[in-house]
Amino acid sequence: MKDNPEILISKVLYNNAIKESSSLDERTIELISIAVSVAIRCSHCMRLHIRTASKLGVPDDQIAAAVFHLRFSEQEQ
Repeated sequence: MKDNPEILISKVLYNNAIKESSSLDERTIELISIAVSVAIRCSHCMRLHIRTASKLGVPDDQIAAAVFHLRFSEQEQ
């Protein structure tokens, strides 16, 4: 978001919508947020969500899968 401040509003709306209306647990939400951060190429966002996921106890291999699966998929296209 540092590089794209206009994303802040979308992020706030996303957080509110997901956390208030979803049955997804916090770990899953963070893994999705990591993948979204990679997709929009927001390194600041990605670091934030990786730290949060780690604090929530998400295993490193799941975090890596969220990051590298999307990057690998983008290279195929």
